[in-house]
Amino acid sequence: MIGVPGQSGLARFVKLPPVEEKKILDIVRFEAKQQIPFPLEEVVWDYQKIGAGEVADGFALETEIGLFAMKRDMIARALGHYQEVSVEVDLVQMAPLALCNFVAYEMLNKGGTPTTTEEEDDTPRGKRKCVVALDIGADASNLVVTDGDKVIWQRPIPLGGNHLTERSPKN
Repeated sequence: MIGVPGQSGLARFVKLPPVEEKKILDIVRFEAKQQIPFPLEEVVWDYQKIGAGEVADGFALETEIGLFAMKRDMIARALGHYQEVSVEVDLVQMAPLALCNFVAYEMLNKGGTPTTTEEEDDTPRGKRKCVVALDIGADASNLVVTDGDKVIWQRPIPLGGNHLTERSPKN
């Protein structure tokens, strides 16, 4: 599994119109054509449902998706480094989304056994616990806000540790 800089790809969050559950993929394909500024043949794209949404009489209501895309040549470039040294890569993920997944599964324990009891949880009743995470890399950083089910906000930042070190005063 590898992560690629967020600037290498596109992430859009879209609320779908009410639609029959079995037609969600058709609506997502339509949205992909509208939201991705390249021909779909030139990109690798996928989507993920965000949050639970609602289903009534077979219709998905309030369904929000994350739509993610990256140009094929960018993926080939990222994979090339690993292919040169015979390392097999099974998954490519944009770094901001990898950070969201880390927060959701490791810090907010999404899909796992609760790490705190109701008495220990200091989240106000009716509110959800959120995390703001900042990952500072060598050349770029990622800032995300998530509650574990939904990416509330995410931004790749083209500034990393090397930029700070280069600009620090010399002794």
